Amino acid sequence: MLTELQKNFSKGKRNIICSLVFILLIVLCFLIIPSLASPSVVLPTPQKESDVLLDDVLSSKFSTQSREKINESFDLNSISQLAWAAQGITHPPSRTVPSAGATYPLDVFISTRITLEHLDNGTYVYNPTDHSLIRSDIQPTYMSILQVIISDNNHLSLELINSAPILFLITAEYERTTEKYSNRGIRYVHLEIGHLLQNLRIQAKALFIELEIVLNFDENLLQSLYGIEYIPLAVVFAWETDSADLHLNKKLNCNSYNNLKLEYYNFGVQTSTSVEEAINARRSIRDYLPDAIKETEIKHLLKHSIDQIDAQSNESVFDPFLGNSSISAYLSVSNIEGIEEGVYRYISADQSLNQIINNSKQEELWEASLKQQWVLDAAIVIVLFMNQSKLYENNKTYELNYRNALFDMGAAAQNLYLESYALGLGMVVVGAFSDTEIKSIITALSEESPIYVIPVGKVSVITAYGPFGTWKQMITSISAWLSISGMYFAHLFITPMIRKKIKNKRSVRLHISLVLLSILSLVVHLFLDHGGWTFLSNPTWVSFWGVIKSIFFNFSLKGELDPYNVGFIISRLVIWFGIFFLALSLALLFRKTRLKFGSKIKIIHKYFGYVLVIMIIYHALINGVIVSYIYPWSVIILVFAALSYAFLT
Repeated sequence: MLTELQKNFSKGKRNIICSLVFILLIVLCFLIIPSLASPSVVLPTPQKESDVLLDDVLSSKFSTQSREKINESFDLNSISQLAWAAQGITHPPSRTVPSAGATYPLDVFISTRITLEHLDNGTYVYNPTDHSLIRSDIQPTYMSILQVIISDNNHLSLELINSAPILFLITAEYERTTEKYSNRGIRYVHLEIGHLLQNLRIQAKALFIELEIVLNFDENLLQSLYGIEYIPLAVVFAWETDSADLHLNKKLNCNSYNNLKLEYYNFGVQTSTSVEEAINARRSIRDYLPDAIKETEIKHLLKHSIDQIDAQSNESVFDPFLGNSSISAYLSVSNIEGIEEGVYRYISADQSLNQIINNSKQEELWEASLKQQWVLDAAIVIVLFMNQSKLYENNKTYELNYRNALFDMGAAAQNLYLESYALGLGMVVVGAFSDTEIKSIITALSEESPIYVIPVGKVSVITAYGPFGTWKQMITSISAWLSISGMYFAHLFITPMIRKKIKNKRSVRLHISLVLLSILSLVVHLFLDHGGWTFLSNPTWVSFWGVIKSIFFNFSLKGELDPYNVGFIISRLVIWFGIFFLALSLALLFRKTRLKFGSKIKIIHKYFGYVLVIMIIYHALINGVIVSYIYPWSVIILVFAALSYAFLT
């Protein structure tokens, strides 16, 4: 007995060393893969809290006098904060702005005019995965970029933008979104840019940074200068002001905001959410409580999102990219305390609601929105329309005006996202619907076209913003951990020590059952994580095939080659490897196959199993653990599992 234990212990030590080598390989992959890319500059950790309140920023207006005094330097912390607000990761893989189908078609380039503190002069691309700047292979001169911008924008002050120390270039790779949503995806991309630009404006205002956003330029020339295939759609010049008053406010932790006379709280609602907290906590919420929303909350939400009324002048501070606001807002009310059911048109001039239909149209909107359940469950549905007549009021082309109007829609929707969080509400933007049906249901004006359907409802803070996310996210995560646990115990039950305790056939059956559970759980996890919930709310063959195609055949990288993207590809390979692994397991059950190819199959089966376990652990560590709050505990669990399995083998 002692000799047997000594043998097992000796064998266990050898396997522990092998397991440690496997873990080391995983760590090396995590460290080496980023180094294969261009040299990068790791940015300071972005601030997730501040003294600057969201409501104050949405209801105040900077004097343009500060544009005459530009600070030549630019703080690296400010670059970090702006880049994070534009495309940073908040709750992996979610980013600070929503993206249709999580396709994330936008990239942010940053060009500096001069060498800044800890950042050499040049052009960089922002990498959201590790919050860093990767130096671009092609380095256009700052002056050559300015020449492209100025040639189509005579109204800009050359002296002003030539003095700006930094600029952001927002580009789009349409194929990432159109591959999934066809031509409708182009609209989604332009809306997403509006979300991004509004986040930049809000964050910049909180940091006392001035921006000049340019949307009209020769895209081909700029594309050639940067040496990129993506389409440049927005250039944002940024500079820190040199105003004594503003610097004083900065030193006082922006207390000037808190000292404003907050007349805009005349609805009796006051929130204490900071800009950074709202940006960080923004999520698309699809599960709502049956509780009613107060009338004061809805009016507060609209006033700070659609109009952005200045606290002191009571004038709109909404700065449309189009040049004039083309947004019309309609509300389908079903559960608002103090407002009877019906459809209302929002009148921005006096922030009033004009009833046009005396009964709720929620069910019809649900039908027209492809039966997406959250449209039916919401207490109110806000429908944003674009006034087409406004697209002919300047000398720009209709196409450019339409695109800029979509930017405005995205900006307004981003305000709604941030302000709804501050009010304890949840919402999601819906872009998939029948345009003609929505317009007919709402009875909008002939020149108005629907762009966004936005269900809003009360949410549980724990459910919506807690560490595990919504209950749907919990189910998705549980299925992932069932897959890992199933694979671990499947291997555990065929280790020599366990097989001696139970009969061999029973051990093999348990092994196969657990492998099946693991693969099934993995399929469920991928299904739910890639549009499965949407399919379940509206089951059609088209949507089902879209989910299946995304699970099994989507191997395209979302951005640069990095550990997260490698884990994304591995998650797809695990499915195919798992099917092959299961086929090997089943082959061993047949006597003829076992007699003829048994030894070869067992060898392939054994080492293939090791590879599969390594792939699953890598994916779990990189995509579900390292970038999440449960990292320390998960690492301990996975390392313990690997070592215990090695000892028992």
